[in-house]
Amino acid sequence: MRTLITVVLAMSLVSSVMASDPPGSDLPKLSTKVKTLAVFKNGLGFLIRSGETPLTGGWASMDEIPAAAMGTLWIGCTNPATPVEQVLACKTKTTEQYDVLTITDMLLANVGKIVTVTQVRGTGTESVTGKVMSVPTPTPTPIPDSGPYRSVLDPGSGIVLIDINGRTVAMSRNSISSVDVFRDAATKVSRDVEKSGAKVKLKGTPDKGEIVLSYLQKGLIWTPGYLLDLLTDKQASITMEAVLVNDVEDMEDVDVSFVVGYPNFMYADVMTPLALQRNVANFVDDLGRDRRGSVGGGFGGVMAQSMATNVADYMYPRLPASAEAYSAAATMPGESNEDLYFYKQGKVSLKKGERARFTVFTSKVPIEHVYTLDLPDTIRVDYRGYRQNNDDKTNPESQVWHSVKLTNDTKLPWTTAACFVVRGSMPVAQDVLKYTAAGASNKVKLTVATDVKADRTEEEIDRTQVNLYQRAFDDITVTGTVVIKNYKPSAVSMSVTRLITGEVMDKSEGGKVTRSARNLASVNPNSDINWEFNLASGEEKTLTYKYHVLIGR
Repeated sequence: MRTLITVVLAMSLVSSVMASDPPGSDLPKLSTKVKTLAVFKNGLGFLIRSGETPLTGGWASMDEIPAAAMGTLWIGCTNPATPVEQVLACKTKTTEQYDVLTITDMLLANVGKIVTVTQVRGTGTESVTGKVMSVPTPTPTPIPDSGPYRSVLDPGSGIVLIDINGRTVAMSRNSISSVDVFRDAATKVSRDVEKSGAKVKLKGTPDKGEIVLSYLQKGLIWTPGYLLDLLTDKQASITMEAVLVNDVEDMEDVDVSFVVGYPNFMYADVMTPLALQRNVANFVDDLGRDRRGSVGGGFGGVMAQSMATNVADYMYPRLPASAEAYSAAATMPGESNEDLYFYKQGKVSLKKGERARFTVFTSKVPIEHVYTLDLPDTIRVDYRGYRQNNDDKTNPESQVWHSVKLTNDTKLPWTTAACFVVRGSMPVAQDVLKYTAAGASNKVKLTVATDVKADRTEEEIDRTQVNLYQRAFDDITVTGTVVIKNYKPSAVSMSVTRLITGEVMDKSEGGKVTRSARNLASVNPNSDINWEFNLASGEEKTLTYKYHVLIGR
């Protein structure tokens, strides 16, 4: 079936080329410029470029089609009366001259001239003088982004023919150590170069048109960062920066948008076939395999429909969701609930390979100093009741962290990024500020609070055997106690969270139980208890809780 798909696709591509009748290579050249760029934090950029060009019979030529993600490349015309009728990706051969870089280049550039050739003979050398008749021509292997072929692939073998006083002498190319040209030596060599390009046809026969290209492409990324300056106990200054990385092409006066949020780019890792960088077999192979190399999954249905996908699902592993299949389509922690938001930055000029830093915003926001204690789940049982292998048998230390709670009273969302905290000229801490919608709050950790101590104990108080879903479990009831004491000379605001795998049965007064929507139908739901309270200087507070957990026998 995969072979059939390849043949059908190849025939369709060939027929589309044969059906067209574009003019020759003397078409007007379309030159486009990037106008806008929306860049994501995962290495993808959405570019819109345009350019105006004269046309011959409605046709114009253009540079190579960009390496766009499949399905995202759209080429149109600003005049709705003359839409784009056809785009033809093609290759053309031209002869170009390059500087002589090797002995082979020198001989090729001076065919027909009198030269003195020195060749290695055993432990010595021998020189002969004659006219160069022919030279083995190296065949270049195209290397993406390497520029024109410059004879770096010297054949090192083959036969050079020299006419010496009417005698034709064949010399091994790899034995020649030097070449001396008598007079008027040529230092340029000609090469036949195959270049990728395209031709575009507008409907009718307009004499000019403005062509627009829009597409998604890898090689562009922006990374955010925050500087948080603690001005007072109630207020801080927050500055967000954006670092733009451009590994695609030179850009001048481009309107850039830094995008917060990750849409679903299903085919971010599949290049459009118009780019001429993948043959038909490679293209179909990309679509017919998932990221683990399993045939028949995922992208195959796009090309094959019933031919390749009417196969029982159990025969092939399913392709993971697009967010798992390709790194550039994956969401980052803390960002999965975001809608798209665009930070605007106008008139950016950046050459390929350059990086630039911009200030997105600076604002003063209210803060609150909070002491947080996050108690992890240590039962080492999953939601199905299976024991989890873990060589670390120690109980994590209960550490209280001094944090600041920031309230986003700006009109902009804060994307997830590293946050560097200072107080004036002194560094304080570095943490991650997670995505914070306008009007919401989030915490940034500063230091471990050595003057606020916490101790936790847990014990099993009951165990019974139960049978559920044709499985045997131990139903274990656990009680826990957390004792917190404030040794600071002032009161502190506390926030304590206990993560639990199991069903919460009881809690101390003031605790809020939240049951996660994840694994609601499991034998062990995921829950957490949160206490928030003020603790006076020298005060000690005891928190208690009870839960039960099912462990498979």
